[in-house]
Amino acid sequence: MNKALALLLLVGAVACRPQAGSGGVQPAPKALPVPARPVDPMATIDVAAIARTVAAVRGLPQKEPISVSLLDEDGFNQAFNRHSEESFARDDGRRFGGKRPKDDANIYLAFYDEYAHVVLLRDTLPSWTAVESAKHTPDETHAFVEGLVAHEVTHALQDQHFTLQRFTEEPDADRRRAYRALVEGDAETTRIAFEALRAGKNRATALHEVAGWSARDADELEDLGGISPALRASNRARRESVLFSYVQGARFVATVWERGGFTLVNSLYERPPRRTAEVFHPEFLLAGGERLVGGAVRGAEVHAGREVAGRIAVVDERPLFPPLPAPPGFRGTEATVFGELATRNFLAGLLRKPAAVDMAADAALRATLAGKLRADRAETLVNSRGHTAFLWIAEFADEAAPQELARRVVDRQKDDAAHGVGISEPLLVVAQGTRLVFVSDLPEASSKALAEKLLALAPLVEKVAPLK
Repeated sequence: MNKALALLLLVGAVACRPQAGSGGVQPAPKALPVPARPVDPMATIDVAAIARTVAAVRGLPQKEPISVSLLDEDGFNQAFNRHSEESFARDDGRRFGGKRPKDDANIYLAFYDEYAHVVLLRDTLPSWTAVESAKHTPDETHAFVEGLVAHEVTHALQDQHFTLQRFTEEPDADRRRAYRALVEGDAETTRIAFEALRAGKNRATALHEVAGWSARDADELEDLGGISPALRASNRARRESVLFSYVQGARFVATVWERGGFTLVNSLYERPPRRTAEVFHPEFLLAGGERLVGGAVRGAEVHAGREVAGRIAVVDERPLFPPLPAPPGFRGTEATVFGELATRNFLAGLLRKPAAVDMAADAALRATLAGKLRADRAETLVNSRGHTAFLWIAEFADEAAPQELARRVVDRQKDDAAHGVGISEPLLVVAQGTRLVFVSDLPEASSKALAEKLLALAPLVEKVAPLK
């Protein structure tokens, strides 16, 4: 666990020279020149040999030569920013909140560009890794760097066989997080299998350990040490999202691998997880079950001037409720699915005291949510005067979870009010049956009327066959 996390986010920078013309690995055209400097010990890493081994371990042969670019710090940052800008342009403003969080190149030590189809590697360890690197021998650092290259080469093979753009450009937020966990988790699992082979260890034992990783959150993972300053300085939701992709993604893929090897992992690219809950709880896809994919409106409701009368509304088969009913004078402006990961962060933000990290309370929240959230939808509304409101509706697998979550939020509101603090706008919290509803920034009468309409939405169930 420490090693995997250290590799991708901490010590595993790349100081290697691609071996042009051998083993199917070639330098990318237009790669930025590397300034002259003393030969780094890690420059002896044989990228071509790593690529051949990874292709054999993963069972995905190279369809074409894998392009690798070795860049200095400025070149890496420029390439990273270009990739981020292209990703943002293709995103087309479909993300909840209107802005995609700006990514920071300093968090990463290498990345795969799915648009240019090239692996981009730093040519030296960033200064912030010095403390962590000092804890390891040169041989250990060399092995970490080889593993990092193996991880990125896996992305190139994924792209050749499964086409990664279709996963990275998914507009649905929760589905996009689940897709990224599949892609990064597969690369991490392959890296760990690669390292086991190089070290003469049993691959099954190594991956069994990964499958047993717990669903720890960002605050607990930080205790392992070595996270980059840029990631540590980011907000809690950002840290959770990054660590979820690598840690929970690896746990998810390793669990599937134990059931059917990389052959079964390959089938995930045809039937990928569509919710972060399915990554947290891989038994759902392995065993099959019921997934909520849409909803029905009982009676006739008006949303954004459009009549929705007693019919099923399914949006691209995503686990969404239909457009939520708006009060008179308001219209819906943005909608998203939080899913288990973002719901955990959202509720933790409401429940956590600003100056403290309550690990016990966070653990209790995760336990309450674990595998219980079946579907949700969040929307922002606006009226002609520019006043905004927020709605959130969630469907759970039992009645205990929404009741417990509502009680905790209301208790926190009461505690804040008693100390003269709290949110500036009213928040109505209603739990009824298996449903939990939040209505924020509206007058009490309007909030209660709207909550009744939200509670009337009925979910649609989709049967999911076991993964084969």
